Amino acid sequence: MALKQSTEKIPSPSDIAKSIETPQQPIQNNNSIKFEEVELKKLQNLQTSTNQVVNSFGQLKISEIRLESQLEFLKSKLDSLRKEETDLATVLSKKYGKGTLNAETGEFTPSK
Repeated sequence: MALKQSTEKIPSPSDIAKSIETPQQPIQNNNSIKFEEVELKKLQNLQTSTNQVVNSFGQLKISEIRLESQLEFLKSKLDSLRKEETDLATVLSKKYGKGTLNAETGEFTPSK
């Protein structure tokens, strides 16, 4: 029985080092390609980060809507207080005449 001589070359240590440094080719099965684990992890991290930013934008917009609502409420309240102040000033002017009121002491000084 004769042994068949192999023509395959045994890789040298430098050949092995080069094959480690060279990126691996994607694995193909039935016309589909499987990404390397590192690539897949990077894609997943990118997608997670993007989703977090989009979610933050949504939360910020909701906060903005709430602030706008509060701003409108406070503007309305301020307008109401100004009207109340004007009405009270009119009533007091009719009762006491024109003059100056010291709000701290409650003293009213009529105009001359």
